[in-house]
Amino acid sequence: MRSADLKGALAMVEARAENIAMRDRLAAREPLRLLVGQGGGQSEIVLSAAYLADLRAGLVYSLNRRIAGNDAALARMGVEP
Repeated sequence: MRSADLKGALAMVEARAENIAMRDRLAAREPLRLLVGQGGGQSEIVLSAAYLADLRAGLVYSLNRRIAGNDAALARMGVEP
């Protein structure tokens, strides 16, 4: 594997680990907040429980797709996830 390929594979492994960590935190029902703005100017958008559950499920689904994409890209590089 070339140096550039190795750097790409390492970046993909790191991205995969971040996606798994976020997915697992969402699946563990850690608090999920929707904020708008930065620093002291942030405002929180309060969501209904049903909407929050749908949002959480959608995020978990999306992260699972990202992880599958990471796995496929790594497999094409000859790297086991």
